[in-house]
Amino acid sequence: MRQSSALRAATEIFFGNEYGMMDVKGKTVLDIGCSDGDTAVYFLLKGAKNVIGYDTYPEYGEFFNNTMKINAMEDQAIFFAEEVKSLGDEIRRHHLKNACLKMDCEGAEYPLLEKATDRELMAFDEIIMEYHREPEPLRNRLEKAGFTVKIAEGKLIMHAWRNAVTGPRR
Repeated sequence: MRQSSALRAATEIFFGNEYGMMDVKGKTVLDIGCSDGDTAVYFLLKGAKNVIGYDTYPEYGEFFNNTMKINAMEDQAIFFAEEVKSLGDEIRRHHLKNACLKMDCEGAEYPLLEKATDRELMAFDEIIMEYHREPEPLRNRLEKAGFTVKIAEGKLIMHAWRNAVTGPRR
């Protein structure tokens, strides 16, 4: 990641409050598309119990681990250089329950949500994602699974929460 794009991403996350509508306090965050760990730091600073990060670019692993070490968070976050092919597999692998899901995975959010069962999606109290095409298929899928969905104005960000759990942050 070039420095200018890394700075832009960090600015959006920390100052633009890109993910601030999701309540991560005391929860595990499954971060698909975790990049260099900037979102992991953000979620941990917001009170997440831990962060499980995935990115398809193995070179991000060193950046991610260094970011965690610099911030004294290396015991709270782990990086996997793997493509997530099934949310259900990751839910079972990490024993997720009442977790949060963040996805910024360049279009992979569509097949991941399509393949996930309603029961698997119930492992997450909240989901936030950057979407890369039309939002309606994602919205419809999440609403079918019992989530309320809000699309952020002027951004390609979608926030979903289980109806009995919480409400929108903005």
